[in-house]
Amino acid sequence: MEQHTSLHDEAPQGASFDYSFVDTVGRIALYDDLRSAPRVVEIKPADTAAYIEALASTVYEQSHGAGGTIPYTVIREVSENFIHARFKEVVVSILDKGNTIRFADQGPGIPDVEKAMQEGWSTASDEIRAQGFGAGMGLPNMKKYTDNMQIDTVLGVGTTISLRVDLH
Repeated sequence: MEQHTSLHDEAPQGASFDYSFVDTVGRIALYDDLRSAPRVVEIKPADTAAYIEALASTVYEQSHGAGGTIPYTVIREVSENFIHARFKEVVVSILDKGNTIRFADQGPGIPDVEKAMQEGWSTASDEIRAQGFGAGMGLPNMKKYTDNMQIDTVLGVGTTISLRVDLH
């Protein structure tokens, strides 16, 4: 049986970690309205590329099924960024008939949001880059394709990225 480092091991950021496999369940909460509980879809543990694909595809399908218009490439970019948080407590909330999507984790946070918004700037480690992620284009590209992007981050606690496309 193949052994993978647990995402819940409290190894310090930068310590040895297996970025090739995600061993935690991701959750996608689709809110039909704010008066009722959300419908929740779970993304099962898998190798990193398959996990990101399942997460991005499911968020896209669920948001567009509800009437949303946020492009797949934007959803994919945010989904890939969860690698920086080691996929710790991934929760994606779909609101406003699919036109608002919130991506939240309990990772290390973003140390400098202004720098993170500059094309080409990245904090990706060699291990993350070896998986094919971390080129430093994600956040700047996301902003181009949404009407509103908000980043809330607390170092050592996590990050929430909210994307919205206004209904015209």
